[in-house]
Amino acid sequence: MKSLKALAGLTIVITCSAALADESNPTAEANPPAEATQPAEVNQTAQASQPTGAWHINLHTVSHHFSERKHGKTWNEENLGLGIRREFSSDFSVQAGFYRNSINRWSTYAIGEYTPLAFGNFHSGVYAGLRTNYSRPVMAAAGALVRWQGERYSVTVRAAPKICGQCSAFIALEFGWKL
Repeated sequence: MKSLKALAGLTIVITCSAALADESNPTAEANPPAEATQPAEVNQTAQASQPTGAWHINLHTVSHHFSERKHGKTWNEENLGLGIRREFSSDFSVQAGFYRNSINRWSTYAIGEYTPLAFGNFHSGVYAGLRTNYSRPVMAAAGALVRWQGERYSVTVRAAPKICGQCSAFIALEFGWKL
């Protein structure tokens, strides 16, 4: 429970710091893009459905597991790794990368994310895909996510249910930077 409180506190502190950093970007307000100063001639619904094409680098950090690991072992909750995410629209992206997994092995993954629920800079939804090097060479990866997305930075919390006998439900934290 101590690591869950630390994870929650760290998430709040870093989300607030990222929000302040995004707000303090003076070039964004001083030099608006040319299209922002021109009258809109495109149907807003059609414009919103166009792919954004943004790329993000993600840093995988820590996790918290909700069940004990078998045979007296502990879960690895320092899951350092890197990923790259590509946004195709405001609510769909794909991500792939690698990290040190919960059983202390290197894993690779590829997932799709669908985040149809938005409230300001917060987006939530689901993710699904594949991950490697757990109890089987390739396994499903799926769960829910909440992301705070600023102009340049993002903070994502992922939650996944227990999907196998040797697994645990968990939450994980990652940070992103828009390229």
